[in-house]
Amino acid sequence: MNTLEFKQFLAASGFSEERGVFTKHFAPGAGFDLKADFNKQELIYPEAAGFKVNERQTCNFAAPENLVVFECVHRLFE
Repeated sequence: MNTLEFKQFLAASGFSEERGVFTKHFAPGAGFDLKADFNKQELIYPEAAGFKVNERQTCNFAAPENLVVFECVHRLFE
């Protein structure tokens, strides 16, 4: 998946975009969000809500598989 396809996936999946940051809220009021920051090329998981990120190199746009992992996490949260 390239960044254009990723952006299209986010838009089609109900993420809202503001200034290059796509956000989707889960469990309203609990601060449970998934974010993709196209400005910083960063994937942001809800670590404050207990989500564990074991490998920091998966939190960027450097490898296409990181975008696929983000999509899979999104589907699990759905």
